[in-house]
Amino acid sequence: MHCSSLESIASSVLQAAQTPPLCSAPTRDSSPGMHSAIGYCSSHFSPSDPGRLCRGRERWIQASEGEDVENIHRLVVSGASFTDDSARDAQRGLRFSGMDIASLVRGLFPGKSIVAWAEDAHPRQVPDQARGLEAYDQAMPRGPLRRWAVRWSMQCEHEDGIREAISAGSDVLLVFDEAIEEDSDSSIQTSSLPPLADGDLDAQNQGGLPEGLRSLLFLLTGYRSDGPPFRCFQPTVIPEILAQAKCRAVVLVHQDMHAPCIGVYLSGDGSQEL
Repeated sequence: MHCSSLESIASSVLQAAQTPPLCSAPTRDSSPGMHSAIGYCSSHFSPSDPGRLCRGRERWIQASEGEDVENIHRLVVSGASFTDDSARDAQRGLRFSGMDIASLVRGLFPGKSIVAWAEDAHPRQVPDQARGLEAYDQAMPRGPLRRWAVRWSMQCEHEDGIREAISAGSDVLLVFDEAIEEDSDSSIQTSSLPPLADGDLDAQNQGGLPEGLRSLLFLLTGYRSDGPPFRCFQPTVIPEILAQAKCRAVVLVHQDMHAPCIGVYLSGDGSQEL
């Protein structure tokens, strides 16, 4: 990557964090006497050969054999708190830097339209502003039990909206240059289970993302499994999502050692998107 591109990305991260590049005072998630820091890694990313992820806490969903996918750019941002420069007692994850995912993403993409996507979310934790709600039954691992799960999208106009979406189960954020046109299809239920205890799905949850984009997001997140290690995302579909009209970036919530961090996936070398 060109030096100017790297400097641009570094400036964007630090400006969004509003945090010194080395370390700062302790945060509410760190013990007394500990310092906090934020760090980033900016590099090319090969969806066909994605490599290791997050110190082994998370792995990619393995894609079927096929042709190579074009390389894209990835910016990983996380944080840590520690007592000294040996970092032997470091706690790793973005929240240990003193900031959260919502403020960082909104700082990186000011004025852009951000849409959250949730897969395998809990039906009783769906935000009021969620759209395109789809309820389905899900097989539980290591047993014959099944449960209700939901997938949905949500337009996040402010940081609080991003926080609400993530707390309700979203771990994918799509960044668009402008608001995306919603689909007019109604919410659906796909299950052999009895109806949801709360009755029909709310009419306000009609619409949502276009069907073509929903299909790509299902390929990204629809074959996940709980950890350890977690398998949450299928990497080869990310370039196809970025190729959608007006899609500037795909932000994935990854699992760092003690708390989540983010990976920002961009077309090209990423210099024009940040």
